[in-house]
Amino acid sequence: MVRTPTHSQKKANVWGTRLEATGLLTKLTTWHNELPQGAPTSNALANLALLRIDLRITRLKEQQGFDYSRWVDDLTFSGPERILKFRGLLQRIVESEGFNVKPDKTKTELAKDRQTVTNFVVNTKVNLSREKRSAIKKEVAMACASGQELSPSIAGKMYWLRAVNPETGARLVKRVLGR
Repeated sequence: MVRTPTHSQKKANVWGTRLEATGLLTKLTTWHNELPQGAPTSNALANLALLRIDLRITRLKEQQGFDYSRWVDDLTFSGPERILKFRGLLQRIVESEGFNVKPDKTKTELAKDRQTVTNFVVNTKVNLSREKRSAIKKEVAMACASGQELSPSIAGKMYWLRAVNPETGARLVKRVLGR
């Protein structure tokens, strides 16, 4: 999220830290001037880096009556169709804070369509796609049919399904483990 130490140091005033502290934080959390994806510090650093964006968009959403949420650096907006009029303004807010919007990751999904956010289906409740649920069930069934113990990877997928969709996941766990 934070592209370079210089960018991080510019954020020092926003974060309320001294330049030295921001420089140390940058050195501790970046590799070759980039923030490694998936590092344990990623979420916290994204929250710091996107604080001004969050504040600005929150003010706008309260004025205009739409919803806003964010997971790390994935921004999601929902509301009436008129929200489409704000796409340009929302992009300008993000860019004015020193970040880029990737057009290939920007999409519009209408209420009648399958709506996905960070690969979760979110129309009525958070869920995995039907295809993903089926693939996990098939993988578990194939492992069970082979008579082998579930690998940590396959077991992890089964428990992930249970975490996201408790009803479906619990049935699968019960079928496999009898509990």
